[in-house]
Order: sequence, then structure tokens, then C-alpha cells
Amino acid sequence: MYIYVYVYMYIYVYIYIRFGLALNPQTRFPLQREWISMQTELVAVESNNTTVQDGVHEQRGKLAILEQKRVRLASELEREKREIHDTVRTLFICIYIYIYIYIYIYIYIYIYIYIYIYIYICVYICTYIYMYVYMYIHI
Repeated sequence: MYIYVYVYMYIYVYIYIRFGLALNPQTRFPLQREWISMQTELVAVESNNTTVQDGVHEQRGKLAILEQKRVRLASELEREKREIHDTVRTLFICIYIYIYIYIYIYIYIYIYIYIYIYIYICVYICTYIYMYVYMYIHI
């Protein structure tokens, strides 16, 4: 907005001086003073504009760096999620195998105990029958 005002004033003063509308010193000197002050303000505005543009350029550079960092962190996050998923899956497989082995051993031990008891009872009964038959025959 200020630049438009300065351009308008610049054109106005330039035309005023150029066409000799300010030939007498009483109107020319204040106009020249105003012209110099406007040139000074224009230089200040341009300097401020340059400073702002440098700041914008610097901020865009920082934005590009931060965007790359965000992309890198997002890919690292996805990799970590996959690794956690694989670890949990492996853990469940290990638990499943552990439970399977535990049940297998549990069943095996009980079958072994039942077989042992069955054999013991059979031997006991056979011994008892043998003794009964032996005693019956010898009587």
C-alpha cells in the first residue's frame, strides 16, 4: 500500500519539477525537501522489504529442512510399527508353541502315570491270580 502512495507522489513531484511548475524558490525548496524525504522513506521501505524477503527466504529453507525431517521421521515411525508388529507376532507364536509343548508334556506325563498304574495293577492282579491258582493246585 505504501509503495503505491510513494509511486504516486514520485510521479506527481517529478511532473511538477519537470514541467517547471515550481520555478520560484519559495515553492521549489519545500518541494525539493519533500522529494528528498520521500526518497529517504522509499530507501527505508526498500531496505525493510529486502530484510523481509531475506527472512522469508530463510524461513523457506528452514521449512524445507523440517519437511525432510518430518518425512524421515514418518518413515522411521512406519518401520518401528512394522518391527513392533513382527515382534508381537513372534511373541504370540512362541507362546503358542510353549502352550502346545506344555500341554503335550502334561498329557504325556499323565498317560505315562496311568500306564504305570495300569501295569502295576495288572502285575498285582496277575500275581494275586498266580498265587491263588498256585495255592489251589497245591492244596
